[in-house]
Amino acid sequence: MPYRRSALMQDRLADNRARIMRATRHLIARGGFRAAQIAAVAGAAGLSTGSIYRYFPSQAQLFIEVLTAAVAHEIELLERIATAPGAAAARLKEAVETFARRALEGRNLAYAFIAEPIGTQVELARMRSRREFCASCGFGSANNFMPAAKRPGTSLCTCAATSPCRPCVLTTRARVIKSALESLANSVRETSGAKALLRANR
Repeated sequence: MPYRRSALMQDRLADNRARIMRATRHLIARGGFRAAQIAAVAGAAGLSTGSIYRYFPSQAQLFIEVLTAAVAHEIELLERIATAPGAAAARLKEAVETFARRALEGRNLAYAFIAEPIGTQVELARMRSRREFCASCGFGSANNFMPAAKRPGTSLCTCAATSPCRPCVLTTRARVIKSALESLANSVRETSGAKALLRANR
């Protein structure tokens, strides 16, 4: 008779796996991929170093799964914004501001998931995740934010074309993104200035 794990054992294994992934994400958020060495992950998860390999065959596979889960969460957030009621331009601006703000708040994590030098396996997974993320934002084939921009005479398309107007869509995207980033940059400058003032008054 084949061996079957008990429900209690399955729950324990699933809990350990989740702890490893949480610990890895936390370490990456503190210091990038370089901070998430297997020994450090094991210590943060409260497990032995050898036990990590029971759940993940390699450090690269662990990083890939953490990366994939993180990107899936970001896509879920953006899709929630994309499908919300309201003007397309307003939703696009909210999406850009949300992404940029989260990236600024978690800079090490953002750098690791976007550009930190890493091995080939993780880099390939990162490229796939980037394509999925761009598609969810409407910059790829999934044009979630600009469905109304295809009609002439709308607030997003002012030319006389009767067919889908890609130039107007792209121009509007650029304008909205520029506005969102400028707004965010002003917020960052104000926050930095306030922090500098607090330090000076201590």
